[in-house]
Amino acid sequence: DLLSEASVAVIQFNRFYVGQGFALRTYAVDFSKAIFLRIKTDPIWLAGSLGAAAAVWELLRRQRLPPLAGLAVIWGAAATLVIVVNGARLFNSYFTQAYPPLVVLATWLLIEWAPRLRWRRAVAAVTIVLMLVILVRRDYLGRIVEATSADFASLSGRIDRPSYLERFGGYDNKRGYSARAIAELADYVRAHTTPDEQIFLFGISGAGIYFEADRLTAHRFLRVNFFVPTEFPDPRFTLESVIADLEKSRPRYLIFEKLNAVSPRGAEMARAVDALETNPVLAYLLAGYRLEHRIEDFTLYRRVD
Repeated sequence: DLLSEASVAVIQFNRFYVGQGFALRTYAVDFSKAIFLRIKTDPIWLAGSLGAAAAVWELLRRQRLPPLAGLAVIWGAAATLVIVVNGARLFNSYFTQAYPPLVVLATWLLIEWAPRLRWRRAVAAVTIVLMLVILVRRDYLGRIVEATSADFASLSGRIDRPSYLERFGGYDNKRGYSARAIAELADYVRAHTTPDEQIFLFGISGAGIYFEADRLTAHRFLRVNFFVPTEFPDPRFTLESVIADLEKSRPRYLIFEKLNAVSPRGAEMARAVDALETNPVLAYLLAGYRLEHRIEDFTLYRRVD
């Protein structure tokens, strides 16, 4: 039954997930705003978008594109399609894959397209000036120097690991993700369990924690938003089903993560997850556990044998 299980988990559920909250008109507005924000704050997005406009102009005029521009347009269209099929949430990570085709478009615009006519050279000059303005205003060089310096300081041992990890999400700031907190939790779990013992996280940072702690999850769901809250028409994708499975697998630790989401799209799910620790549905399962430790937004319950 592997293929049918994979179909449910990978295809059907993800179609359901990306379709939640999706309305074409609202999405079109949000997508346009996300693109415009990047164009006015990122030099690669600015130059790449102008390159895309020039490529469209050439396509309309000549019904064909030069090889480099054609490659970039096809690549960019594929990247855009992947952004769209990820759903209505439009997280920053969805847009990262667009950088390579944007770089190719920007290169084609400045090196191949612009030198042929005087007005095109003027467009290229304006593009370069605007890119420099964004670089200065957004302090790109300063940010690169700061990040690189921190990397070298960490590698050379001039700053400790917790201080370095605080650069990624901060610590104890009620904002959700914290690289330092995940590392501390993984270290604690690894020190207080044996390699054959399993754990389970009611949260969304499970993959990082399971990997860093080198411990297996006690359930097939790595993220709590697979089953809290959900209307997915499969009884296995419910909190009650997960609890029943955990009663059988009896992980050494049950860990609850506070999500602290503030965005409207994530607030409902975050509130539901944050309330799980006191949810009466979990009372029977937690009766076999005792509160042992808290690490930032993570609360650990250890199984009582």
